[in-house]
Amino acid sequence: MPPTRSDPRDLDATLDALRAQGHRVTAARRAVIHALLSADHDMTTGDVAAAIESTQPDTHLSTVYRTLESLEEAGIVAHVHAAHGGVAYQLADRTQQHAECDVCGLTIELPSDMLAGVARQLRAKHDFELDTRHFPLLGRCSSCRGTEGSAPHRHIRG
Repeated sequence: MPPTRSDPRDLDATLDALRAQGHRVTAARRAVIHALLSADHDMTTGDVAAAIESTQPDTHLSTVYRTLESLEEAGIVAHVHAAHGGVAYQLADRTQQHAECDVCGLTIELPSDMLAGVARQLRAKHDFELDTRHFPLLGRCSSCRGTEGSAPHRHIRG
């Protein structure tokens, strides 16, 4: 399970990493990083915008998109594709593999070492480096086996 995300030292350390790369720390970058640190799950661009609205009410959604993109280019943020085509963001140093129901969208955070054996086998047998951060493992939860359609996503930590 990732560490608690609300420690102010995490914000300072992340901003220091950004500065060390020669990037400016803008109000939007600070607010976006703080929102991601405070969240207990991956966040869509809309989630990030909603989270920073109280402290940065003049920050437009387009600014949030550009900020997330620049933070991803800097290696601070990583994106994850969801089963239903959406994209969510998380801090790159806290990426988490997910299993996602392709019917209801239930998302389960998996232990970081769960695919370690698969990764070792791919590396040994095929000289292939597995990156599990960008896509969830898709399947059906117990409630959706045998059903079709989709519903709003739920998120649980496991």
